Amino acid sequence: MNMVKKQDDRIKDKIERLKRENKELRAKLKAMEYDRLTSIYTRHAGEGRLYAELDRFSREKGKSISVAFIDGDRIKEINDRYGHREGDRAIKAIAKAIRKTKRAYDIAFRYGGDEFVVVMPDTGRNGAQGFLKRFTDHISDTAKISKTSQGIVQASVGISTLTSKEKGSIRELAKRLLSAADKNMYKQKKKRQ
Repeated sequence: MNMVKKQDDRIKDKIERLKRENKELRAKLKAMEYDRLTSIYTRHAGEGRLYAELDRFSREKGKSISVAFIDGDRIKEINDRYGHREGDRAIKAIAKAIRKTKRAYDIAFRYGGDEFVVVMPDTGRNGAQGFLKRFTDHISDTAKISKTSQGIVQASVGISTLTSKEKGSIRELAKRLLSAADKNMYKQKKKRQ
């Protein structure tokens, strides 16, 4: 009887240890998926979700998918002039505006530095333009109350849309979608300069 109790205790200890290890692994996975500064997906995690959405998009007829490519304006200038803490505040303000204006099922991720991507499943050009307007309005409102030392936080945005008529591999579609949105973002940025 005593031996059975010892064996039960060892099993209980092992289960508790596995539960702790599982909890630690979940925390590490979450840290790998989410950007520490902005609390939105990392590029790696976001691109994985983009590919999954494009896979679904390619199987369903009559659907559209849109992407917004967002780039913080003058972030390098802010970092150089006022320090990285102020640059980080500006990047956080942009991420906050993205979180506030995207829909629950839209996917936002930090592409790199001060660049972000918002994936909008089942969204045509008009829906993407709606996001653009909401984001632009919100970033303007946010900037008024969260000025950093350099002045108002701004961002340039480009959007692109694929319809179900578009053909290609998932990676080709992703590249086409992101490249077009990036190109459109740079057009907007040039207009602002």
